[in-house]
Amino acid sequence: MIPDLCNVFSSQRLLEILNNACEGVEREELQKILKVSNSRLSQLLKKTSELKLIENEGSKVITSPKGMFVLRVMEILNSYSRFLDAFGDYMGLYILDDLPDWLITRFHELADIQVVERQEDVFSPHQEFLESLSNSREIYGYTTVFFKEYVDFFLRLADEGRKIEVIVNEDVFRRIGEEFADELRERIERENVRFYVSRRDFRFSFVVTDNFFTISFYLKNGFFDYRRDFVCRSVDARRWGRDLFKYVKENSDRIINTEELKGLIRNQ
Repeated sequence: MIPDLCNVFSSQRLLEILNNACEGVEREELQKILKVSNSRLSQLLKKTSELKLIENEGSKVITSPKGMFVLRVMEILNSYSRFLDAFGDYMGLYILDDLPDWLITRFHELADIQVVERQEDVFSPHQEFLESLSNSREIYGYTTVFFKEYVDFFLRLADEGRKIEVIVNEDVFRRIGEEFADELRERIERENVRFYVSRRDFRFSFVVTDNFFTISFYLKNGFFDYRRDFVCRSVDARRWGRDLFKYVKENSDRIINTEELKGLIRNQ
């Protein structure tokens, strides 16, 4: 049965039948759509019927639940193909080991991924990124890289009432504690702000909002790649990013009041 289904995936004609029969289609109309002879249509319908991918109601052909599942699998395979076309050549450059396997198997949700090559000063604020954040109501992120300008920007967004949840590693937390301790104390107990410190050093940084998802990785040599960001804007990609945030948050500790903040800063 599996080889037969593989043949379905590779047969444009059979997939056309399933697509056109999702809501039911008259056999005569299907013949016109496919532009095949009556005998050829009979052969195709016999094949799909044997695989139980279609059902017949009089002269009408209807895609079966099994056939609908095959279409969904095909859609996912096409999404994997699009993802690999865009990101496949970069896989050998980056450390991807810190991504959980259950999210790697969902890479197809990042089918719209695009690479953004930064030509300007890589250590200066990324203006397009800041503009995208400015247009977001909810912001969730994890970073292992300290940018003073970004901290200022996030503090300003917090003052505007945006919902912000940020996770940092211990190194970034130490830098924030050294340079922004007072500013953080003023905001850390607000309802719209949640701040965490990760117990693990995940080798990636990302932000996901209600508008977009962007992620950056560490190169195989152990250095962070400041020049490339990978950006997605689809609903599926934003869901993938939110699930990654939940995973990192499960391996982090929330700082919930100023006393905890003071204690952690003293221990750095």
